[in-house]
Amino acid sequence: MLHKNSDKGFSLIELLIVVAIIGVLGFIAYPNYQQFVQDGKRNATKSFMMELASQQSNYLQDNREYAAILADLNVTASEDVTNNYAITISIDGSSTIPNYLITASPLAASIMSGDGDLTLNHLGVKTPSAKW
Repeated sequence: MLHKNSDKGFSLIELLIVVAIIGVLGFIAYPNYQQFVQDGKRNATKSFMMELASQQSNYLQDNREYAAILADLNVTASEDVTNNYAITISIDGSSTIPNYLITASPLAASIMSGDGDLTLNHLGVKTPSAKW
């Protein structure tokens, strides 16, 4: 006579297998998610830098020089930018040709720390080219 097991539920082995599968999926998916988040924040910063370059062109037409500070350009960065990057504008006053360099440096305490600087100059040269 066969004995029917009336207990319903999962065995410990079945639960361990499920937990292991979830762990492996998480181990694979989390770094990809982190990279996706970093790419989004970098793209927001690049977009803001391009907006700054456009505003610099307008400022040059009105003032015959480039703006040395962000406040002069009347632009506001999103939280994705301000929480992850320090944006600076450098002007080379020794040159007879007006020029600027916009630099986005990752903040040490942000998810972008260690990502490296992004730069954009008055000629539209973007570095590092691999991140643009």
